Amino acid sequence: MSPTRKAHIRLCFILEKGAFITVRSDRGTTLLEMLVALNLLMGLCMVVFPQIIIVLREREHVKQHYYAYAALRNEVSAHYQNVSMIQEKQYRIFWDDKQKVCVKWGDLQARERKICTYVSQR
Repeated sequence: MSPTRKAHIRLCFILEKGAFITVRSDRGTTLLEMLVALNLLMGLCMVVFPQIIIVLREREHVKQHYYAYAALRNEVSAHYQNVSMIQEKQYRIFWDDKQKVCVKWGDLQARERKICTYVSQR
């Protein structure tokens, strides 16, 4: 191909059985191709980004639940060892009766979560 010749791209669109239209572009790419690529990219982003946000929020919920359970486990351990526990700021630990200990905390959506466990008598 000589430097003076331009590359030609032909797009064929089938309209009916046996009939088609040919569109010729001298620039190498067409506006239609760019719009289709942009549309596909935007569609992919619309599907992937919300899923990433959901996964990150769920990860934070699991982390908060793990810390609350660890605080509850420490409280039960301190109960058996006759040691008083210091209340954590984010998690509120309380005893419902002599055998039931609970921990409450607020999650990211300002909902109150609660985990309880029963402790046998010493």
